Amino acid sequence: MTISLLDLPEMVMCFILSAAIFIHIIKTWKKEGKGLYKKINEIVTGVLLIALGSYYPLYLDKFGDNLSGIILPSLRDELSIIGLVGIMGVMIGICIWGISNKIKSIRHPELLETVYNYKIFTERLLSEYRLVLKRKVTHVLPFGVIGGIILIFSVLQFIPIFSDIWQSYALYFIVILGMDFALTFLVGDLIRLFDYSYMPPPIGELFIKGLTPDEIDTFASTSIMVFGFAPFILFEFPFFLIIALITSIGDGMASIFGIIATNKNFDHEFPKGSKKTIEGYIGGFIFTFLCVVFGGVFSNFFGFSDPAIWSIHILVILGIILSIVVFLIDIITSKTIKLCDNYLNPLICGIVTIIFLVIMGIPF
Repeated sequence: MTISLLDLPEMVMCFILSAAIFIHIIKTWKKEGKGLYKKINEIVTGVLLIALGSYYPLYLDKFGDNLSGIILPSLRDELSIIGLVGIMGVMIGICIWGISNKIKSIRHPELLETVYNYKIFTERLLSEYRLVLKRKVTHVLPFGVIGGIILIFSVLQFIPIFSDIWQSYALYFIVILGMDFALTFLVGDLIRLFDYSYMPPPIGELFIKGLTPDEIDTFASTSIMVFGFAPFILFEFPFFLIIALITSIGDGMASIFGIIATNKNFDHEFPKGSKKTIEGYIGGFIFTFLCVVFGGVFSNFFGFSDPAIWSIHILVILGIILSIVVFLIDIITSKTIKLCDNYLNPLICGIVTIIFLVIMGIPF
């Protein structure tokens, strides 16, 4: 792994944010009502972020090594500068935004009783929270970003300067936007958990719409979902896309099926006393299978993989296996073991996929 000075800001930022996560964990370790599994989920969030900071230079090695850039002689250096602007620029902008809100609360202390009051925030969340479909529709966002980037750069490949490097650009822009998305939510989490007076009102409204009551005193599952599938973009693209689709769309559709069943009053709760339904399990199984097949076909179509290797029969077998794996994870986390499936799904499915590909002799 090569580490240049241009890579260090992103790495250091990840380490600083992970340190803030562990400070929160230590401060709230003995807090009443904070169970073991919530603590584990927070620890895993910090560990995955440390891992992201550690292997971040591998993204640049994979996508930029031995290639010439459009402007610079080295594509790696070119991508590194783009990442520095695209990731650190967004984080600096958020910090400035937060500091400006803190200054505003100092100049106008009456706002601490209204706009910048976390107690009011939690009361609003609890009063307005509804388990509705639009909360789960956001699960399609990761593929919307990934698919949109692939489509845009697949058009740019017809421009001569992009013809040889469009895939590298596409994959690295997926990294940039994925990190921006996850880290923005994480910084928002840290603000609301440490000092809500830094919270920009629009971000607070976003949390009102997306947070669940169980997440009021901890981190939202949004960031950890991205951290969970982030390492797999270092593998073959269909591998990454399959895991990303399962984590976002597969899991989201399982919840949507469960919500629809509940709204229609024909849901079959299983196990008893849990929030899971048989209809949800069925939806999760079906869409996990479809995500695997679609991920492979999509990758083949855009030239990110070899159709002879990632063939339909391989995808069907892998789809059945991963559908069973996701079903078992859902069962295990349904009632007693309250670990977050937003990191269990990508990590466990990733390990199972590696084992499958090794057995089948498929490079990954």
